[in-house]
Amino acid sequence: MLSSIIVSSCDAKNDDNATRVGVAPVSSLPDGDSWIRNLSIQEVLFGTRILVTGAAGFLGAAILHRLLGDPSFDVLQVVAIVGGATAEESLKRIPSSLRHHAQPIGEGAIPKLLVLNGDCTRPNFGLEARDFEEACIAEIVLHCAGNNRFTLPFPKAFEVITDLAYSVGRFSLLTRSVKTHIHVSTTFIGWYLPDGSLITETLTPDGCGSRIDAHSKHANTYFEAKTYAESFVNNLFTPQVGRNLHGKACRIVRLATLGPAVRFPRKAWGAGHPSSPVCAAIAAHVVGDEEQLIGPNVGLDIVPVDLAVNQILAVTASAHALQRLPETHRLHPKNPAGPTSRHLAEVPCYHIACGRGEDSQVLVRHLNSSRIKIKKPYIPAVNLLRVFDPFISKNVHFDIIRTRIVLGLPPLKADDFRAIDEELLADVPLRNPSLPVDVVTEIKEEWGQGPEGGWNGYLRMIRDVMDLIGPRSDWEAFVG
Repeated sequence: MLSSIIVSSCDAKNDDNATRVGVAPVSSLPDGDSWIRNLSIQEVLFGTRILVTGAAGFLGAAILHRLLGDPSFDVLQVVAIVGGATAEESLKRIPSSLRHHAQPIGEGAIPKLLVLNGDCTRPNFGLEARDFEEACIAEIVLHCAGNNRFTLPFPKAFEVITDLAYSVGRFSLLTRSVKTHIHVSTTFIGWYLPDGSLITETLTPDGCGSRIDAHSKHANTYFEAKTYAESFVNNLFTPQVGRNLHGKACRIVRLATLGPAVRFPRKAWGAGHPSSPVCAAIAAHVVGDEEQLIGPNVGLDIVPVDLAVNQILAVTASAHALQRLPETHRLHPKNPAGPTSRHLAEVPCYHIACGRGEDSQVLVRHLNSSRIKIKKPYIPAVNLLRVFDPFISKNVHFDIIRTRIVLGLPPLKADDFRAIDEELLADVPLRNPSLPVDVVTEIKEEWGQGPEGGWNGYLRMIRDVMDLIGPRSDWEAFVG
């Protein structure tokens, strides 16, 4: 019998509003949305037009590979906003194996991939009127664009991250055809919290005091600008008395540390990419005086990019599927009584991370081991420390309880008895598995659980491919 994740009443703390994650057969789900819960990611996204910003970046390119290179997907068109001096240059920034999708497959057909030479920081993406009209027929917007340098002066970081988020969010809000807006952020926006903190899937992490000076500063301008960007997106889409109900589904997805792919579009795809801190660590010289610099239990929550894409598309599909419900359904974006339609309701946040558990993090000490370094490291340790210094002094964990509900996964052992407020659940889970989404499970299945398996096997795979690639000249864009 098919089963799905639901929330059921819980006696925790005698709170009538408390709920607990549990598993129940589809036949017992509430009337009206059980058929939605039984849809796959591919079924929800079938025949849609999806606009992707940052399509030439690490994450954006991986999304294009999944939507265009996976035969289980059949979207109508992917519109990619890509910068370049000319339209030809923009197309060349798309992975070569995907460029043929920019050609129609038959007479009268539209191409699966439409690359628009634009700049997301400019009004109307800097597009000519005809190209902008093409962008305006998208139904889903995946905003992945943004600079990933950690050392920019704050005004510049604000310009290339925060202003960008506002510009793209404004486009989605004002464009009638757009029904779903996904803003990609980072789990590290809560890094100002103390060592051992849990960053919850809320705009402001639980446990934060109301005093601005009660916490540490952000580790870098990148995290700070990302925090402002989330606020901008929330302010655009949050319902407020005096505003018309926009009827759109907006979600914030926060990424943990991205690493190369496990399998798709090929094993170790993305190895050596300058946007992956995992690759930076493998390419760097060993940091000396480790005992003084690196805490014994400090680790990184790593998510391979293909699994991150799968989770993002699952969240996207879950949010977009709400448009198929009757407008009177409690989760429909046009229902004034819905959880995301109430006065000043926050935009829901989801964490793309492994969460808490003994297999969920890779120790920084292990990343610093010569055993997983390439044969000829080329990033000076001092450069690496400029980026990683805040990550080797403390540890924070990322809450993924709501994300696992949407992904159709059972709760982690660490969250088995945690209660959540039913009214905070803005989406319904889709059928699992239509794509692999459980990171720790996939790592174990691919490399086993022995001393040389699991994350060790994953890191060695990346190292071996990076040894074949050789030194990269563009690392300074990330660590500089």
